[in-house]
Amino acid sequence: MTLALPSPAAARRRGRLAVAVLACGCAAAFAAARAADDAIAPGDRKQLADGLFSRGLYALALPEYQALAGIRPPVPPLDEILFRLGECQRRLEQPAEAESSYRRLAAECPASPLRDRAVLMRGLIVLEMGRPAIAAELLESLLSTNAAPDVAGAARYHAGQAREQAGDLARAQEHYQALRVQAPAHELAVYAGLRLAALRAREQTPAATAAALAIYQQIADQPPDARAGAEALFQAATLADQSGDGETAARLYRRLAERYPLDSRTAEAARPAAWAHLRTGRTADALAYATRALAEASTLTPAERAEWHYLQANSQRLLEQRDEAVASYDALLLVDPRSSFAPAARFERLVALFKSGAYERVLKDADAFTDPPPNQRPDLLWMQANAAEALKDAARAVQFYRMLAEQAPQSPLAADATYRLAYQLQQQQAWAEASRRYLELADRWPTNALAPRALFASGLCLAQAGQPDGALRDWRRLLTTFPTHETVPDALFQKGLEEIRLGQDREAGTTLDGLLREHDGYARLDEARFWRAHLAYAAREFALAEQFLRAALAGHPPVAVRREAEFLLGLVLQATGRDAEAAACFQPLLHAPIIEKFTIDRLSWLAEFQYARQALAESEAAARAMQAHAPSDDWRQAAAALLGRALQGAGKRDEAITAYQQALATPARTRYGAEAALRLGELLLETGRAAEAEGRLRDAAERAAVPELQDIRALAYAALGQAAERRGDRETAIRYHMSVALLFDDADRVPAALDRAATLLAELGRGEESRAAADELLTRYPDAPQAARWRADAAAPATPPAGEGP
Repeated sequence: MTLALPSPAAARRRGRLAVAVLACGCAAAFAAARAADDAIAPGDRKQLADGLFSRGLYALALPEYQALAGIRPPVPPLDEILFRLGECQRRLEQPAEAESSYRRLAAECPASPLRDRAVLMRGLIVLEMGRPAIAAELLESLLSTNAAPDVAGAARYHAGQAREQAGDLARAQEHYQALRVQAPAHELAVYAGLRLAALRAREQTPAATAAALAIYQQIADQPPDARAGAEALFQAATLADQSGDGETAARLYRRLAERYPLDSRTAEAARPAAWAHLRTGRTADALAYATRALAEASTLTPAERAEWHYLQANSQRLLEQRDEAVASYDALLLVDPRSSFAPAARFERLVALFKSGAYERVLKDADAFTDPPPNQRPDLLWMQANAAEALKDAARAVQFYRMLAEQAPQSPLAADATYRLAYQLQQQQAWAEASRRYLELADRWPTNALAPRALFASGLCLAQAGQPDGALRDWRRLLTTFPTHETVPDALFQKGLEEIRLGQDREAGTTLDGLLREHDGYARLDEARFWRAHLAYAAREFALAEQFLRAALAGHPPVAVRREAEFLLGLVLQATGRDAEAAACFQPLLHAPIIEKFTIDRLSWLAEFQYARQALAESEAAARAMQAHAPSDDWRQAAAALLGRALQGAGKRDEAITAYQQALATPARTRYGAEAALRLGELLLETGRAAEAEGRLRDAAERAAVPELQDIRALAYAALGQAAERRGDRETAIRYHMSVALLFDDADRVPAALDRAATLLAELGRGEESRAAADELLTRYPDAPQAARWRADAAAPATPPAGEGP
């Protein structure tokens, strides 16, 4: 560590000046004498020499003092003459001659009050001549005499310097410490403290560093003058900075600038102060230092300007002033493109651009950064890959991630790059290659935090690639190697689904049971319950299936899974004979995408079932869904007929007529076509369109000609009878009614037909035939309401003819 105040030479000059002043102050009257070979008397010569000396004319004073010193016998005061002679020689840079004069004084005038000062000056000259050991002995000799305090203090300080130059640092420290303790008010005590602190700092131990800082702090707190205070703060800050205590260094640098803004050390400390503030996170302060320095850029060399620009750019980048940081980096590269900071500046400039979202510029400028330092290349590739990914440029993202993984496999980023590479490939549906990269990560970095995720993702890719065995292998490896990892529940879930797809129902059940048992907080637990129910349903374990389904529906499964679960629950309920509950499950699904899972016969069942329980709106919805998904004309005819039936039941007569007409327009011959013709005829009959109705009813009878549709045929005949009655054709009506009675055996329709036939026959005056029809009614259906009425009529007394009485 180099001290600015005092340097060894400066301290020696200060010491010599002090001694010279003392020498001048002690001068008394000079004795008068004259040299044997000179006309000037010794007293006059002495006065002349002193006058020249006091005026700083040392070259003129020197020969006069030499002449006086050469007189034999010596003229008094010899000690003053020799001392001033030595001073002239020293100031005229004649150290050997000066040393000789001081030595003669000490030898010939041992009792002189100037003797100690002569020894002191001789020691300083010997030290300056590069003989520190001898100088130390001379100076230390004064410490055992009764030298004046100012002389003793100077001797102590310079003895420390001499021992320091001789390499005896322990004794040097003893001298410096002694001066601080014994003469704290001495003008050199503060400089002894500075030297002592510097020597302690050189020991480079925590204790010595702390001691040195304490000394610097003591001087800084109570400096004898501004220069010493500034020096103490500068040295303390520098030492703290070198010791890695950035916080203390920054604080001391700030104090230096605040207390001594005009001191040279403040200007010298600006750059290290800026670095200390930057390293300790005081980026705003670091930026202020840089801004002030660059405001006086004309006084800076290109290298200095480059460093300040680098400090400025770093501070701006860390303060999120990214555009300003980029401009500062650009200024650095412009002012000194070969600066030692240039490579870092190029890289950090890209970092600033990346963080500001200028991804296109990152990719463009990174291509021009052809010679990054080896330690920056992985980070550069990582940034390029991330920029490409942000721009959704998958091709370049894959390129840069692959380059990083392959060119810098030892980089801490290599594992992450491999994972991201695999992910990009996965997004491109390059399933096999993505799996290979994921497995590469798990194999090369088995302890990396991404390894279990890689195994899980590899399984997903292989499942998508149609390689279920590989998928199951990777998930088993994950479950075995990382049994507590957060991906385990997902792995169990996916493994269970893959086993279901492979028809490995037993294994799937075991996997899902483990998931449900051990991971009750899993986010997809309701989905797992649904799939476990699926397995139970397939195994005809309906009670278990229902249990899982109701648990799933009580939770919060995704909408699609909820619909699947409701559908499956409907199947379970239907399978266990709970048709009403099954219908309640199925009904809300008719307008959901899961309608595609309904078979056409299940839709037909639902429409029929809801109609049977007079849930006409629900029956209509089922019939319309059936219409939309009917796979053939037969089913389309059935759907239209069932729709007409529901609409008719709901009193929507016109819509029902349209539905029945659609059914009959469909080129199919089904039971539903016969029913549609019958019901359409009945509706037309109700609206008074008897002729049109009879045509539809004849069509119904024709469509129902097969034995299994005789119930419809009977209804058609009965309706035709009603139609004949309405148009007054009682003979034809009797024929249709008797056809119903003779061809069918239906407790509802046949009694009504016989009743109407008997009534019409009676109206036609064909009493015997009427009684025959009535008798058949009473015989075949004695409990029918119509039979009761005929019995009552038969029991009533005959009404006598008009005009006849008892």
